[in-house]
Amino acid sequence: MQSGTFRVFKGENTRQIDGVSHQPARPSSWYFEPLDYEGDVLWSVPFPTETLAAEAALAEEEDADDDEEEASFGPGNPRDYGDRT
Repeated sequence: MQSGTFRVFKGENTRQIDGVSHQPARPSSWYFEPLDYEGDVLWSVPFPTETLAAEAALAEEEDADDDEEEASFGPGNPRDYGDRT
């Protein structure tokens, strides 16, 4: 399953490992990662259902969109300090 810029997959469908425990993905758990991610370490924590993994991916996507908006400078942005002279 894909959600915008993320894909959701079951642990049994990957060879990635947990970055903390160095154990393989849990076969019955669900994970998500960015579509362009090619790492050997799982990008997300395990989720018990596909729905929860998809919801977490969507929330992550929305957070990323919010971060991009906050990082942009320009008129109307509170971080645009302009000329202080």
